Amino acid sequence: MISAPSSSPSFAPVRAGLALLSLLGLAAGCTALPSAKTCESNSECGSNEACIDGACAEVQCRTNDHCAIKHYCTDKGECAPGCAGDDDCFAGQTCDLATNTCERRGCRDTQLDCGYNEFCDQTTGECVPSGLDVCSSCNPEAASCGGGGACFPSEEQGTCSASFTCPSGQGCFIAEYDDRRTCEDWIGLPDDSVCASGWVCGQISASSPLYCLRPACFTGECYVGCDSSDEDPCPRGFDCVDAGTGDEVCFADCAYLRENDHL
Repeated sequence: MISAPSSSPSFAPVRAGLALLSLLGLAAGCTALPSAKTCESNSECGSNEACIDGACAEVQCRTNDHCAIKHYCTDKGECAPGCAGDDDCFAGQTCDLATNTCERRGCRDTQLDCGYNEFCDQTTGECVPSGLDVCSSCNPEAASCGGGGACFPSEEQGTCSASFTCPSGQGCFIAEYDDRRTCEDWIGLPDDSVCASGWVCGQISASSPLYCLRPACFTGECYVGCDSSDEDPCPRGFDCVDAGTGDEVCFADCAYLRENDHL
């Protein structure tokens, strides 16, 4: 008697195939994927990694310096738009830490943040004109200006032998002198003959020896008075210095400031 063929499938070949794959896997020596390295600080991770949630992970940044300007490094090691400090912003801006945004910063220092002849009003953070009569023309023969200022010879205008030989509003002052040797004659009087053409033998001050001098006509500049003990004695571009008389003035190179349109 011939029995009917069984309709049930046979799984023997499949199991045999699985057993063979298992043997091949053992022969190839397969290993498990490594787990992330644990850490407590960034120093334990690679140069392009950071310690995040106790494990080393590859990141875009580790400090704000790794990000572009006006971006900062987040706790997750990503460069995000904004800031985490003033160094992340452009010059003249400050970082609002509440919103991580760069904002315009008011002035903090007259000499660093303001324009020439301006003061920094730290109450408002605004630079304001000084209102001082700096670098105004004056007669250097008068030697003084209004408001406690002083008049100094500033720009050479021409030759002279005495102040009365200069045009009105100018004075005759020493433009150059040669202190390498004296120029008195055998009885100690000035001897112009030993000096170059246009130079005369004279004294720099009442107590100095006789030297060869080159006098010239000068116009003058006014420098307003100041007190160096004040927190902010002079506007931007001016320094509070001794005028040589014991009085202090706000001094600057007025010719330079005018030529470069600073005044």
